[in-house]
Amino acid sequence: MASHAQILPTFSAPPLALLATEPLRGMLDHVAGLFLDVDGLPRGDGRPVIVYPGLGATAHATARLRSTLDRLGWSTHDWGLGLNRGPRGDFDAWIDGLAERVDRIADEAGRAPSLVGWSLGGVFAREIARRRRGAVDRVITLGSPVRGGPESTRAGPLYRVLSGTPARLDAAMRARLERALPVPHVSIWSRTDGVVAWRSCRVDCRHGVDVEVPGVSHMGLVAHPKALREVARVMALPVERLAADGSAARRTDAARARAPARADRSSR
Repeated sequence: MASHAQILPTFSAPPLALLATEPLRGMLDHVAGLFLDVDGLPRGDGRPVIVYPGLGATAHATARLRSTLDRLGWSTHDWGLGLNRGPRGDFDAWIDGLAERVDRIADEAGRAPSLVGWSLGGVFAREIARRRRGAVDRVITLGSPVRGGPESTRAGPLYRVLSGTPARLDAAMRARLERALPVPHVSIWSRTDGVVAWRSCRVDCRHGVDVEVPGVSHMGLVAHPKALREVARVMALPVERLAADGSAARRTDAARARAPARADRSSR
């Protein structure tokens, strides 16, 4: 009897050489961010933006990203929990607590905020968006594993140290985390990411759009001018445009997938 179990993708973690050079490349990327010229970048309309740091990071690590968005006219908020040690206690209860802060900020601003998450912070942002469909404008992830399991990252040892538990996901939780979002989602990633496998950052969801920033480190995704420009551009796009871009991307991917099959048939 044929099995109907869902086959989930797996991705190898980045090469150790990329991981080893992350500190130096990350430092250089942050230095490059000091020279970002915001002239010519689209301006914001005051919409609130909540920024979620990666594993082992605090608000300090995302300061360049938040200050850039503030300068452009957005109203940024840190996630408010200090060091990201991973989810504490029950995962669903943890996400519910984060979602309550989104509710408060939305109520104060009188409009839905955008969520920007770096690495593990992007996983949190995606889950919050599932719970608060009407209270989240869009989700932008930076080097976040949206597909694949813990084996697609080099963060396992750090996660164990900070959270006190090993990084594990059963098949049911993986399938849940990979489901389509009810709001537009843009994933920004780099092939030279030394922490998270870039293939695991590729979006495969209903309103998903991929944006590659070549040559940027994992740590640089919150500071390098290439990444900051893309975040600014995506933030300024109307939400309807993001949804349309996601549909166009899916049609393009589908056409590419069909092309080899047609070529194979024509060669017979």
